[in-house]
This record gives sequence, C-alpha cells and structure tokens, in this order.
Amino acid sequence: MISCSGDTPSLYTVLPEKRVDRITGSMMASTHVYDLANAPPSGVKDKRTQEGRVELALDPSELDLGDDALAARYEQKLKEEQSHLQKEDLSDMVAEHAAKQKVCLINHITFIYGLIKIIKCIF
Repeated sequence: MISCSGDTPSLYTVLPEKRVDRITGSMMASTHVYDLANAPPSGVKDKRTQEGRVELALDPSELDLGDDALAARYEQKLKEEQSHLQKEDLSDMVAEHAAKQKVCLINHITFIYGLIKIIKCIF
C-alpha cells in the first residue's frame, strides 16, 4: 500500500539475534533465536479481518479510466462477491458430516453387539 504521508516505508528490518547454547524441546531446533519484541508489525493482515473490502485488479490500459468507470467496475466486483457469498453451497459439508456420523453410529452398534455376545458367553 502506498503511503501518502511522504515518508518512505522501510523494506526490511534487521532483527537482533541471540545465540543459544542449549537446544531444548525440539529434535532439530536451531541455535539462532531472533528477538521479535521490538520488531515492527508486519503489515500483513488476515483476510478474515478485512470484511467489506473489495479487491479490484486493473490492467495498465485501465489506469486512465475516469472516476465513473472505476466506480462502475467497483460496483460490478462488489455485486459479484456478494452473489458468490449467497450462492455458497454447504451441501458437501453436510453430506460429509452425515457420513462421519453414520460411520460412528455403525462403530458404536458393532461395539455394543460385541459386548452382548461376550455377556451371553459369560452367562
């Protein structure tokens, strides 16, 4: 994202490194540890936190479009995303869950049937 404040964003930050003599807790752990306490936030945001945001890709030839044309492209993209959310089909997830429940039920019935056989053999 371009900053309008006039300062140039830093492309990278050098993090201080700590040397660790002992490797604990992991089989293939590194002896290099970086101090992230003073590191600036990464600026990468999770898509789930960006609800209501519309991403619009433009070709270089479209950069000269007027405000009305850009607004129309934005509205078109917004309608596409909203219709996609409305059309989202959950039937495959429901079918998968029902199949798991069926398998679980069959396993329980088989287990109970086995217990009944054992009890009949005992008595």
